[in-house]
Amino acid sequence: IEGEKIYASKQILAVSSPVFKTMFYGDFVEKNNVEIELKDVNRKEFLELLRVIYPINRKITYTSAKFLLKLADRFQIECVLERIEMFMMDCECTNAVKLKTADEFRLSMLQEHCLSNMKTVQDVKSVEDSPYYSDLSDGMKAAILELIPTAGQ
Repeated sequence: IEGEKIYASKQILAVSSPVFKTMFYGDFVEKNNVEIELKDVNRKEFLELLRVIYPINRKITYTSAKFLLKLADRFQIECVLERIEMFMMDCECTNAVKLKTADEFRLSMLQEHCLSNMKTVQDVKSVEDSPYYSDLSDGMKAAILELIPTAGQ
């Protein structure tokens, strides 16, 4: 990655990611290679992903969650996606940020958590007024707007 070697266990990567499993054990050229070059991957971010995957279970932060989501989604690493989803439910960021993240990465538990916590018209309005609202899918916007009749009751 970025011209430097990173040593990692094929087995741990394959168990964690169907993308790596296919790459290492499927009918791909990489199967027989000792080294695999990953393009369009930031070295430091990938190392952080490895620290989360490996048994040490590194703590997820808001900063690391942003890039780990992209990497975990790209390599289909469900255990990391689930850990980040749980982290996001408890983080101090706004509902708008959480809903944007849930929408972008299809995190259904996070979406349900956010929507169920929006109990007032003001909660709905704060999401609608945020700069992230325009980035939400039509489906997410519809789910938010459906809350208005019940908000505050």
